[in-house]
Amino acid sequence: MIMVRILREGLLMMQVSDLGYDILVCDDKLANKINKLEPAIPLVMRYPNICFLDIQGKAENIFQRLLHFGVDLSPKLMDRFFICRQVDSAKRQRLLESFFDVIAPIYEQLVDIQRNYENIQNLMEAAKSYINVSKCCTVIDFGCGIGLSHDVMAQYEMMIVGLDPCPGMRGLAKRRGMRVWGPAELARQPMESIDAAFASYVFHLLPDSGLLRLLWNRLKVGGVITANFHKQEGLVVFETTMNELGGVRMKAVPLRDDTHHGAYRVFAKRI
Repeated sequence: MIMVRILREGLLMMQVSDLGYDILVCDDKLANKINKLEPAIPLVMRYPNICFLDIQGKAENIFQRLLHFGVDLSPKLMDRFFICRQVDSAKRQRLLESFFDVIAPIYEQLVDIQRNYENIQNLMEAAKSYINVSKCCTVIDFGCGIGLSHDVMAQYEMMIVGLDPCPGMRGLAKRRGMRVWGPAELARQPMESIDAAFASYVFHLLPDSGLLRLLWNRLKVGGVITANFHKQEGLVVFETTMNELGGVRMKAVPLRDDTHHGAYRVFAKRI
């Protein structure tokens, strides 16, 4: 099993390093449709339920065709990937989880680590404006990925728990030394047992709201959720969900919206 994993990660590193900077990520069904419309577009990689297509030079044409299929696209991720976002939130979530499971072994080579560290620090400083930080606090890193927040949070006296629906990402976060939960572990937590949560570069992906709602139910009264919205993507959906749950928007002290990390939001749970 270890040898298979090493071979897979090495092959993936080699393939991704040779890719261009317009890669379309979609499911098998959509990849087959695109192949019929544009046979010249190469299928770079195929994994169970997910395909990577090199659309370099054909991106604009493909985007127009996808609109006819009712498919939206994420903003470009990691300067390389576009992810198809179907209207069906369950299908969209499965695609997201498959995507991050595939790239988990090389995620750290694809992102700007220092930018992520900076954003996590920003979100925690905003949360600290509304909660009393102590060793008794439980703070959730919503969509923790490979556990970068574990490196940042050593300065805070609180328990940080990474939450991610992707097993591959959770495994790497755990290897980093982080305590991690999947959706099932979160569901087993008592109501009002979590002090705060932050989501760094998560909601622009338009994840299914089910996990967010589950987290909200376990957030203490007075607790907060902080998040950034890369290129302002996903902001309306998030705010709509928070309003439905009765969240109260707070000032993102000491932050303001910028073009680097996108908009910032803080919502508090009130009685």
